[in-house]
This record gives sequence, C-alpha cells and structure tokens, in this order.
Amino acid sequence: MQDDNADHLLLPDEATLEALVRGFYTRVQGDPLLAPVFGPKLEGHWDEHMATMVDFWSSVLLATGRYRGRPLAIHGELGEITPAMWDRWLQLFGATAESLCPTPMAELIVSRARQIAGHLSRSLARRGEPLAGRVPWASDRRDEEKGRVPVRGRSGKPRGPPDR
Repeated sequence: MQDDNADHLLLPDEATLEALVRGFYTRVQGDPLLAPVFGPKLEGHWDEHMATMVDFWSSVLLATGRYRGRPLAIHGELGEITPAMWDRWLQLFGATAESLCPTPMAELIVSRARQIAGHLSRSLARRGEPLAGRVPWASDRRDEEKGRVPVRGRSGKPRGPPDR
C-alpha cells in the first residue's frame, strides 16, 4: 500500500534548516556578487539574520508560522537586485541544499526557493523597486518560449493591483 502522506518524508527538520541557512549565508559572505549587497546591511547582524531566515524557512517548509517579517520591504531596501544576483542566490542556495539534503528534499527546497525568488523579483518590479529586468529561470524560460511574459499582461502593463 502506498503512503499518501509520503510528502512529509521530503521535509527537512529544524536542524537541517539551521544547517542550510548557515551554510548558505557562509557562501554568500564569500561571494563576490552577493557579499557587497548583503554585507553592508548585515554587518554585525549576521547571526540575527540567520535566525530570522531559519524562522522563514521553517514557516515556508514546515508551516510553523514563526516568521513575521516583511520580505518585500526588506529586499526593496537592498538597492538594485539584478537578474544575475537572483540567479547567483539560487545557485548558492541550491548547491547548499544539495550538499546537505537527500536529492528529493533538496529538489523540494530549491523548488520553493525558485517560487519565492520569482515572486519577490516580480513584486519588486511591480512596486517600481530597482530591478534590472526579469529573472530568467527555467519556468520563466518556458513562458518566454511560448511568448508569455509573467510579469506583464498582454497590454504590456505590469500585472497586479493598480497604484493608489
């Protein structure tokens, strides 16, 4: 008999989330593209930020509800986040997940990270935050190949609620 609730086997535990976040931000701190973006904002606050990110990923993946932040506002304060930066973020995050987790778990985590990064980049673009273009990830490439661009509607205007 097949276990219909087998998805829970793909979920990380809190210790894995802690290792994932710490491993990822260790890589970010040494990355020539991302360190200049995160470093000045987080100098002296890396441990606090990592604890917040463990809460974030616990909320996203384990539905704990511990995260109470405002990711759009925070990422908007970072200044220009280019598609290359979003790509690099995902590369480092994916590499960290793959180094720590069994393949199915890493794939689940990276899939959620791609969704979140795509949402953040599109939302920041709609809000007029500095963003140099769309983020060209795999799901977006399929949309582009079919002539669809998720960030903009058919009229060419950004999707989403009108500015008030």
